[in-house]
Amino acid sequence: AGVKRTLLDTGEDRRTLTKAGNEHLLDTEGSHVRSFRWQDVVVFEWHGWAVVVASPGVEDDEDADNRSAGILSAVQEYLNGQAPVVNEVLDWRWQNGQMHVWVAGCHNHPTMKPHDVWTRIGLLAPGSYGVLHSIYHGVDRDWSRRVLRRGAVQVEVEENLSPHVGQVEDPEPGAG
Repeated sequence: AGVKRTLLDTGEDRRTLTKAGNEHLLDTEGSHVRSFRWQDVVVFEWHGWAVVVASPGVEDDEDADNRSAGILSAVQEYLNGQAPVVNEVLDWRWQNGQMHVWVAGCHNHPTMKPHDVWTRIGLLAPGSYGVLHSIYHGVDRDWSRRVLRRGAVQVEVEENLSPHVGQVEDPEPGAG
């Protein structure tokens, strides 16, 4: 059975798409967003950014530059090797001589891929830093925050977004 919710203004001409037991109502252009409540669905959502840095130390010599170039090349090779997925963002760009990574996505099932990417960046480039927020809507109450710093990833509750229902969304009318 599908989950009742309106994703898009359906108008007179509508079509129904079904994926993994969830019903999605769309107009023919698929352009008029009306309402969406994460508490009504079971999906895994994540958003994050990281700055890739070879070492947390201050190193300013030719050997350090060569080590740094090798480490950044290894991270870029690792990211290039990730299989693209239609509803995921894994992007990296060079800004002012630094590699910046962005991730985001939403699946109807949990995936460890974004967590694995964060861990791998930390292992390859221990000076890297960033945050990755994730929640398994319909299962988890709180957002998790994975903080990447000094080669390690620490998992915390994201207090600013948790609990999701209450901080981000209002409770379902009549829910107690």
